[in-house]
Amino acid sequence: MQGYGRLMQQTIERVHLTVAGVTHHLSPLEDAGDLKSAVLHAVRTGGDFVEVSLDAGQRLSFLITATTPVVIAVETVVIATETADRTAETWRPEFDVTTEGETPYDLL
Repeated sequence: MQGYGRLMQQTIERVHLTVAGVTHHLSPLEDAGDLKSAVLHAVRTGGDFVEVSLDAGQRLSFLITATTPVVIAVETVVIATETADRTAETWRPEFDVTTEGETPYDLL
């Protein structure tokens, strides 16, 4: 079996929605097919709100009509296995945070 024992790369699809020239990076749970269906339904019914979840956790509602410029892009992203399985070294600041036993405000 060729390739057995090699590290397999894990990928996910990330959906990006552009409405009126502004691009929004959607939550990994958003599905491009469902989004296309919602946009088409809104256009065919004369206009409606389409709701999406953003990558940062916010929810947005867009009023979609037949004249609303919409682009749905799907990007395949490779998941870094060293972070997915938590084997990577954790981040450490590049300066001494032990000065006088206090932690700088920007690290709180």
